Amino acid sequence: MKKAILVALVTIAVAASGVAGFEGKAKADGYGNTSDTEYSFYNMNSTGHSVSREKKNTSKVYVHPTYGPSLKYNVEGYHKSTGLWMDRSNSFVIGSGIQASITNYVVENNEHEARIGFVRQSYAGVWTRGLWSPDSSRNYTIYS
Repeated sequence: MKKAILVALVTIAVAASGVAGFEGKAKADGYGNTSDTEYSFYNMNSTGHSVSREKKNTSKVYVHPTYGPSLKYNVEGYHKSTGLWMDRSNSFVIGSGIQASITNYVVENNEHEARIGFVRQSYAGVWTRGLWSPDSSRNYTIYS
């Protein structure tokens, strides 16, 4: 009897771990656009933006400045009916080295293209560089 219970418990544990592993992979591969894209911004310009990317879910936008002066960041969504980029988050100053998660409302506004907007904080002949993705698989320092 003990052996039968032990076998049943092991079988349940193996089955549960297989399902959990599958679910984690499906979320990472199938539901979000989480790969990093490099961006750069020249701080002699007053404003700019990243390339646009498809946003697949309501997760926060990931931004990780890796070099250069701080910028003010916001998330923009592309509104197809007007052909305009609309602000879909508040604006935040984020310094180099910080991995940030920006709360946004791109998908909630039925928009599926996102980009990052930049506003310089210091006038300098220096580049700010970093990484970003429209969807995030986890939360970092949250900016709401």
